[in-house]
Amino acid sequence: MIFENVYFITGNAYAGKSTMVKRLAKRYDGIACEENYHDILLNGLDSEKFPCLTYTRDLKDWHEFIRRTPEEYEVWIEGVSKECEILEIRLLNDLRKLGLEEYRKRGFAKELLAYCEEWALNKKCTEFASDCEIDNEISLQFHLAMGFKVANLIICFNKKLIND
Repeated sequence: MIFENVYFITGNAYAGKSTMVKRLAKRYDGIACEENYHDILLNGLDSEKFPCLTYTRDLKDWHEFIRRTPEEYEVWIEGVSKECEILEIRLLNDLRKLGLEEYRKRGFAKELLAYCEEWALNKKCTEFASDCEIDNEISLQFHLAMGFKVANLIICFNKKLIND
């Protein structure tokens, strides 16, 4: 699947991501897929296919939830993340079919960058960094136009420890 007009805002907890998403969606007549937006699907989820997401929905006794070992909790959190990814792709695909207006060339990224830079300056940061995929020419040109300089090109590696 190829998605256009999809933007991801990531960061630390309580850093203002939800507020930024709401404001941008309102200003640009977009759809805010906020934290836990997949909860609208929770009641209809099959517990066989989504055991981690439906775990708390189907829980009979909360003592079971709080008595898990740290290892069990970690496995559950990882499972929830993977199951959320599946739902998010489904929701994004549905949103893509709505045919919303193109957001490029409307100042969206420039405004967001200005806000981030102002925030960083207020925190006494002396440098601001960003990145993009090496073949993302649009993002590269945007960064250069906004005054970024290429600091480094890297090669990312991965190694499977367990064969699927």
